[in-house]
Amino acid sequence: MAATVRIESSAHEALSAIARAKHLSLTEAPSLAIEAYRREVFVSDLAVDFAAQKEDASGWAEELAERAAWDGTVADGLPLDPPLASGRRRPAAAPRSKKKLPTKTVGGKQRPR
Repeated sequence: MAATVRIESSAHEALSAIARAKHLSLTEAPSLAIEAYRREVFVSDLAVDFAAQKEDASGWAEELAERAAWDGTVADGLPLDPPLASGRRRPAAAPRSKKKLPTKTVGGKQRPR
């Protein structure tokens, strides 16, 4: 469903430039920008939540205990990656599927269905 949103002319010019540079439609560019900002806000809020949890010693100990319990569920026989400098571990890479996804043509571009 399409909607009309008023934006400043400078924002429109910036979106037009991004759309041209990335070969996107003027509809796709703001959608992608909004999604990127939504993710940025989510991660920022998550960082604030974790900082608050670290302030509470018992809450943080509970978090670390839960993480340790989940680490025990890794029973695939593969070695764990070494921890990063921060002490956290790298996320495991998801296996890649060799199947090709069905595609459809949208705006002259092939898109996964």
